[in-house]
Amino acid sequence: MRKKLICAAFALLLLLTLGCSKEQSSAGPAIEAPAQSVPETTGSRRLEDLKNEYETQVYGTDFGTVYINDVAALYGTDGTVSGFQVTVTSWEGYNGNITFVVDFAPDGRITAVANTVNNEVPGKGTLCGEAAFTGQFVGRNVSAFVLNGDGSERVDGVTGATISSKASVNAINAAVDFFRNVIMKGT
Repeated sequence: MRKKLICAAFALLLLLTLGCSKEQSSAGPAIEAPAQSVPETTGSRRLEDLKNEYETQVYGTDFGTVYINDVAALYGTDGTVSGFQVTVTSWEGYNGNITFVVDFAPDGRITAVANTVNNEVPGKGTLCGEAAFTGQFVGRNVSAFVLNGDGSERVDGVTGATISSKASVNAINAAVDFFRNVIMKGT
């Protein structure tokens, strides 16, 4: 009986581990989870206050219908803030919502982008969640990305998925704008 319980516990643990690995691999690059929930101060306002203020309204006027879903401080192993994480959703994908988690270094450079919700057309809009698309944003520090534009702000859209590409870039641009003009200014 004891061996059966140990085997069952091991099987459950293995199943849970494989389930987590599958979710991480389909979401794109790994995102460092915050060590604690958002009590860090930027300027005179807490991140939790910023999250509460922005999560129920469309953010800005230049990004389509985009919502800021969550804001978090990321902590290094020494307990100091190593960056920030902004979760954004565009409601203007071809088949609905597209959500991204965008990590920023304190200097504004994007350190990771993961697509966490994507109901777009398989093989077309779903490619906006793949590393070939999301990787274009990582390591860059610009005020806004330009879909199929010119210059250092350029990102390439996914062929055959113009609406999904535009919604994805709008969502990531909203995260960039929120980081620069709200989190870093503490307003």
